[in-house]
Amino acid sequence: MGMAFNKSTWQEVRKCGEYFCNYDEYNYDFSFQNVNIKCLKNHLFVGVIRGPRVYHVGECGTHQKTKICNVDGKIEEINSKLEGAWRDNLLYPVELNNGTVDLNHPSSHSLVNNGGWADKRDQCLCNNVINTNGREVDLQKCRNIYENLMKRKRNFGNL
Repeated sequence: MGMAFNKSTWQEVRKCGEYFCNYDEYNYDFSFQNVNIKCLKNHLFVGVIRGPRVYHVGECGTHQKTKICNVDGKIEEINSKLEGAWRDNLLYPVELNNGTVDLNHPSSHSLVNNGGWADKRDQCLCNNVINTNGREVDLQKCRNIYENLMKRKRNFGNL
């Protein structure tokens, strides 16, 4: 997955940094979705393809819920999908269809974050980059957050 946007869009996203940096989600695309729904006045339009050309074959990774680790079976499954897409002339469409999603519809607001971004140090660094455009990252501020967390942990156990 990849994203591209122009400088003016980035400037608008930066204004919503807290919705991006402080959202407990390791997938940055979901963090952008959070920004889009909760902060941006002019919502982003997203192009989504129905069938990807790039697949994840790892069934044994950290974020996988299954106990089965069968990469060869996954590759066979993907090959079958691609062969069907080739057979049905879906790999090179001659036209694109546009659809829209109503961001005011309640189902649009049912984001469930996956976690993995709750560490205050990560959030601090992200906010520094967003708020300064990466020019003047205040590492001491983030270091202080880490030291305070370690003091609290020593004094009160795991938090």
